[in-house]
Amino acid sequence: MLSKALQKLSEQALEALKQHHTQRSYRPVPARGQHVGVPQLKSEAREASLVPKTPYGEHKEWGLTDQYRFINQEIKTLSSYAYCSGTIARSFKISREHVEPRLTRYLQVLLSTYFHGQDPSIVAPLSQTFLQDLKGEPIHWVIKGAIRGVALENNPCRFGKYLLRRPVTGDFEVAQGVQGTAPHPLRANPPSAILEFATHALDHYVVRQEYAGILNLLRLFRVGSVRSVALLSTPHSIIQTAGVLYSAGPAPTPYVYTLRDADQAGLACFLEHHLSCATRLDNIGDTGGKDALALICLAYKTYTLALLGPGGARSQLLLALACLEALLLRAQERNAVDGAPLLHRRLSNLLCGCGAAPHSAASSLQQAYDIRTAHRHLLESTEVEAQSLIPLAQAMLNAARITLMAFLHAAECTTPEAIIATLDDGSRSVQRLLKGADIPL
Repeated sequence: MLSKALQKLSEQALEALKQHHTQRSYRPVPARGQHVGVPQLKSEAREASLVPKTPYGEHKEWGLTDQYRFINQEIKTLSSYAYCSGTIARSFKISREHVEPRLTRYLQVLLSTYFHGQDPSIVAPLSQTFLQDLKGEPIHWVIKGAIRGVALENNPCRFGKYLLRRPVTGDFEVAQGVQGTAPHPLRANPPSAILEFATHALDHYVVRQEYAGILNLLRLFRVGSVRSVALLSTPHSIIQTAGVLYSAGPAPTPYVYTLRDADQAGLACFLEHHLSCATRLDNIGDTGGKDALALICLAYKTYTLALLGPGGARSQLLLALACLEALLLRAQERNAVDGAPLLHRRLSNLLCGCGAAPHSAASSLQQAYDIRTAHRHLLESTEVEAQSLIPLAQAMLNAARITLMAFLHAAECTTPEAIIATLDDGSRSVQRLLKGADIPL
């Protein structure tokens, strides 16, 4: 009954639109424009209409104000509108006040789509989508993210339902008038890769959580300053709307790594094991502060600040050291005299248990502690010394990355105290704890 009521209202609305446009004229808009996209961000001007041809003349504008005025004056006075609104309210047990904006939004999408050149057959799919929205069913979303900090060696990299590819002209394309001089939003932060995937979710918040989880995984797969500079979300929905979010200001990426063709299998396995945890790494408050994930979230926040923050190599080095101390030292050990030897021993056992070479851990840690001591005494480093810290900072960040991944794997079955006790037992105990972890080194 509801679908028939919605069908009748839709047909009457389209008929009213036809009659309306035989009596009215609309102001023309420019027929020429410049489309700018990434990665070049300098696409040549091309013949393109900013508003498509319509059944009522070429390049005519019918803005939102005109559309909603038409709906209020012409459609809401129809008896079919009142009947459809009441049927929706009874069927889904919601008040008329809540039905009003949703039904108005449906009519606006229907009329605007038809005005811009579609035939009446659009009624069936649009009404079906609207009914799914009213039922509260998960929505199909198509996501495209422009990211920095990771590049591709050759071919696109597919891991699970996610695709990483190189940017092409037309990605995040925007239309500007002939006289438009505003730079493209991505000109200052050109992406190194495009992340694409489709998912089902109730709202945009859940979609952004999944997107953030993939970025977290890419930061942990290798040492990379992986960040989003643009996110385009397109829902198959009437009520939910599409939109683009651009990052504000410059997006420094001191560390960029390249995904090789051989990395696809490892990345897919890594995704399968850790995506559920990775989506929670940004939500420290959700853990209650009492479990292993709360500790990992705090350490990961420090690691991310090192990768994405404005500081130089020394700041990155000190933050990586703080991340290691948060994970590998107990609270009472962090300010103790023997904190450095304990950290070195546990980190060496962890690296051995993961199959990484631990021989450079001692010298790297000692240098890091010396630099922190100099920092506390306000001793400034020269520019040459600062440049020499970059390899050391990257090595410490890699150690922090491996430690975070080891804790993520072990936290599923044990506590932080038990993990530290295992690290004190030696590398063989660590191997048993991390069996099946497949940590990329």
